Amino acid sequence: MKYFYPNKENRYLYGKYIPKYEFITRYELIDDQIIVYYANNERKERLKYSKEKEYLIQNIMKNQIKDSSSLQSGYIEELKHNNLHNIFNLCFLYYSSSNYIQASDNKTKIIYGTAFVLFLTTLNLRLFDNLNNKERLNEIKKYKFFIENEDLINYETIKSFIEESESNAINYSLENLISINDIDNMTLIELKEIVELIKQNYNEDEIKLNLDHYSKIKGTY
Repeated sequence: MKYFYPNKENRYLYGKYIPKYEFITRYELIDDQIIVYYANNERKERLKYSKEKEYLIQNIMKNQIKDSSSLQSGYIEELKHNNLHNIFNLCFLYYSSSNYIQASDNKTKIIYGTAFVLFLTTLNLRLFDNLNNKERLNEIKKYKFFIENEDLINYETIKSFIEESESNAINYSLENLISINDIDNMTLIELKEIVELIKQNYNEDEIKLNLDHYSKIKGTY
């Protein structure tokens, strides 16, 4: 999970804020330990493994996303604000470049040349800021979609688990479930494609029945 909060100097414009040293980006399971990584790239925790601790860490990661509603609306507003300013910058770029070309003396050329450079620099900074904000927005949207569709994304594993457990099979397991820790390298498009394929390949009533059954028993595994 990428750190999606704004820079420190304007963090208070977006409501709730989680500093990098508290923001969990991922965890690893190594032998009998859970290694938890944080966004500041310095803090790292080693915990004795238990399924309960793993679920707790996953829930903390989910809450990081659930707490980001004000961030999401803040980024959208900033994108709109920047886009409006970019239109003005383009107009002034055209104006200053035209006057620079038409200027007959060096003093006027210096004035309009300097203005052109300043407007171009401002435009580039705002475009760079927009790219960062869009990346953060996409990260939030991806993880929100996963949280809202986690069981559906894992439907085939859940379906097999229920069928095997009801037939008293010995080796049924939920170890292959995709968790919030597993989707760093997946895109929102890929997650939506998984959901769409599940809906296409399985009956809606069957999906609901299996997921309802799973929601009742999953706390026991």
